Amino acid sequence: MKPLQGVPRPALADDSPSAVLARKLEAQLRTEFPNAFAGMVHAADGGFDVYSTGDPRLPVVVQQLQADSGGGIEVRVVTGMTNSLAVLERLHEQVRARNDDFKARGIVLGWGIDVRANRLRLEVVDLTAEKVAFLTTAFGAAQVQLVQGGFFAPSTKTSDSSRGSSTRFVRPVDPPA
Repeated sequence: MKPLQGVPRPALADDSPSAVLARKLEAQLRTEFPNAFAGMVHAADGGFDVYSTGDPRLPVVVQQLQADSGGGIEVRVVTGMTNSLAVLERLHEQVRARNDDFKARGIVLGWGIDVRANRLRLEVVDLTAEKVAFLTTAFGAAQVQLVQGGFFAPSTKTSDSSRGSSTRFVRPVDPPA
């Protein structure tokens, strides 16, 4: 029987050493350090940057997991974060739940967690001083990063890939003092 064309298939599991280590780090740090684990990013050098609010036990667990994986993948712990990933995920859910209320107030936004900035990034269409004041009061300047956002619009294809792309321009906006 011929495979069906255009039928989605599940992605193959990535069992590379890097992917296995990432899954182990994510699972264990979320479980053991929910108030300290602030997220993890795949760094440009192929290693990982693990962000922490500063629990001194977290780097020990990271070092152990790195050693257990053979030690060939660089893992750095970046401390000094204010918000744990769990806090930012709860805030993300609050924004999602209140999205209809925001629209009723004329606030159209997109959002996502920015692990490096340690903030929930809110991209607001037609960002005004009033919207900045409202959103920073509602969620706290230490937990959100507000930027001028726009609607997604398809861009022209610039490569031979079969996927199109979309472009969005954003600029950082400082909250009022």
